Amino acid sequence: MPITPFHFGPGFLAKATFTKYFSFRIFMLTNVIIDLESIYFVLTNQYPLHRFFHTYFGATIIAVGCIVVGRQICYRLTSIWNMIFKSFKTINKEISVVALIITVFVGTYSHIILDSIMHQDLCPFYPWNKSNDLLHILSYGQLHLFCVLTGVIGIAIYRFRIMNSIKK
Repeated sequence: MPITPFHFGPGFLAKATFTKYFSFRIFMLTNVIIDLESIYFVLTNQYPLHRFFHTYFGATIIAVGCIVVGRQICYRLTSIWNMIFKSFKTINKEISVVALIITVFVGTYSHIILDSIMHQDLCPFYPWNKSNDLLHILSYGQLHLFCVLTGVIGIAIYRFRIMNSIKK
C-alpha cells in the first residue's frame, strides 16, 4: 500500500525519544517521496511497483535530495499549517542541520527495511544484488503490529514529555 501510515509509527517513536535530533516532518516527507514511485506504478498499472527508489541506492539519492530541499519544503508546509490551524499550538518551523541529516537517512533506510519485509517485488540492494533476504522475516500482522506499537509508545512518550514540561 503506497504511503502507508504504518511507516510513521517507528518515526514517531524516534521523534519522541530523540526530540532534538529527529524531525518527524522530514521523516514523513522522505517516506512520502519514496512512495511516489509506487503510486505512479499503481496508477499506470505497471509491475513491479517497487523499483529504483525502493533500493538503498535510490533511497540514498532521495536522502541527499531531502538534505538539499527538505527543510524548505517543511518550512513552507508548516507555515501553511500554522495559518490554517491558528487555534492549535503553532508548530516551530526550525529543523537543525543535525536533525535533518539524521532523519533523512533514518527515514529513507527504515522505509526500505520495512518494505523489504513485506513486498516481494522489492530488491533493496539492486543493482548489486537482486535478492531480498528480509522478505517475510515477520508476518504482515507482526510487521503491522510492530509499526502500530512503536507509534503508540511514541505517542505515550511524547505526551509524557509534554505533561512534564507543563508542570515545570
